[in-house]
Amino acid sequence: MSSVKLARAAVVRQCFLVGLVLFSIIWGCGGGGTSKVAFVSEVSWALPLDVWNEIPATDRQEMLKKGIKFEDATRTLRFPQTQFHTLLRIGERLYPIPENGGIDLPEIPAGVTEASVISSPGNPKPLHTFPITQLAAGATVVIPIKYRGPLGMNSLDDQVPGGRHLHSRDEDGGTTTCPPGTKSPCCEDQNGTLGDGKRYNNGWKRYRNFIGSTCFQWVLKGCCANEGAEIIPALFGSDISCYDNHKSRNCQDLKDDDFAVSPTEIVVQCGQQARLTVTNGTCSNESILLTLRDFVGQVKGDEDYGPGSQLIRHYDNATPRVNHLREREFFYIAPATLPEGVTELKTSFMCVTTGQVRVVNVTVRCVPQPTPTPIPTPTPQPNRAPRLLRFTNTFLPDLHSNAFKMEAEDSDGDALTYTWSWSGAATACGRDAGAGADGTRSRVYNHEGCSGAQEEVTKVKVVVRDSKGAEATYEHSLRNEGSFDLNF
Repeated sequence: MSSVKLARAAVVRQCFLVGLVLFSIIWGCGGGGTSKVAFVSEVSWALPLDVWNEIPATDRQEMLKKGIKFEDATRTLRFPQTQFHTLLRIGERLYPIPENGGIDLPEIPAGVTEASVISSPGNPKPLHTFPITQLAAGATVVIPIKYRGPLGMNSLDDQVPGGRHLHSRDEDGGTTTCPPGTKSPCCEDQNGTLGDGKRYNNGWKRYRNFIGSTCFQWVLKGCCANEGAEIIPALFGSDISCYDNHKSRNCQDLKDDDFAVSPTEIVVQCGQQARLTVTNGTCSNESILLTLRDFVGQVKGDEDYGPGSQLIRHYDNATPRVNHLREREFFYIAPATLPEGVTELKTSFMCVTTGQVRVVNVTVRCVPQPTPTPIPTPTPQPNRAPRLLRFTNTFLPDLHSNAFKMEAEDSDGDALTYTWSWSGAATACGRDAGAGADGTRSRVYNHEGCSGAQEEVTKVKVVVRDSKGAEATYEHSLRNEGSFDLNF
């Protein structure tokens, strides 16, 4: 079976035979009890020779204080172990590793000799594979991450118009705060605690400022361990780039605790459906709907993820760039009937992302509903054109201009737009000065340098349109000043 099929089959096959509740689904089935297995990441970062030789003694001392080890023989920095939360895969089962990096000892199927960790449901390629014997009570499994560094992340950021770090394409994304001295938008890859917060395209300072940055913290947690941390991967030979990994989000837009389902308590009539929303701003790009053996009804996301379960993608496949979709809708569909004599039944299902689970409790009711009284459909009224009320032409001697204003209303309550134009000899010697003091319903035309004869044969026209396309037009002489009641 391929790794993709293993990942998809894994989630939906756990606990079916045992029929346990949420605790078993999250932390594994079987006799694990309270025995814990911890997972930590250990990042090593090999630096180029010229960069390694450039490290000042003061920086070395500060890094040593933070527990960073120097391996001079291989020019490698080794960072302190960090709690790791992704997904553990054993055979055909997936187990979310929570934020504290520890799970109850899972059941080991017969014949399985290896386990692995993956970054997200949609990316089944293992980050690390290890012997099953490491999963012992009280053990700590170390996930080695050989990090390649930021590579092209900073190249030409401030020289190329717009930079390479276009802001996150998250539907709810806001403006990002950038390090001092840089252009916005940007990635938070130079705000490390060891550095000065500035951006550098080369040299040791570029590497130093990256250490401890927002981007690097996600690497330590396992969210970015499968990427090269560059924006354009083809130039640097990595498997995946930042934007590909997070679906066009910046690292600072990822949030560990941004995962929720709403509502979590629903009542649905037999044969009806309920619309729910899952919010996922974590480093995982997918949510999974999970059902147990005794589940009643159906859940509907984007696609099947195995028997009775569904995958929800928090991104679209727009061209040329993918957009991240923090909120997605899905459906619970109630059965058409319940067992004989049963009018109400309770069931539940789960929504899972990397390291987290949310539960939705459902009450299904088969109670006859009164036939609703039909509501008569009102006869649609034809759209009416705007009414022109008053037109004003005021001479502005200091500006050698005339200011025009149209007052209008729409009987249907539609929003109105105003389109102004002028024609005649004064258009050659004068100019359109744009909107007046009353916004788009006013206009100023400058005629300095025009003769009276030119002004006499020049007219101003305004077209007033409603939002449905109906319009009313009025034309007025440039020299005919005053206030005029129209009322038509």
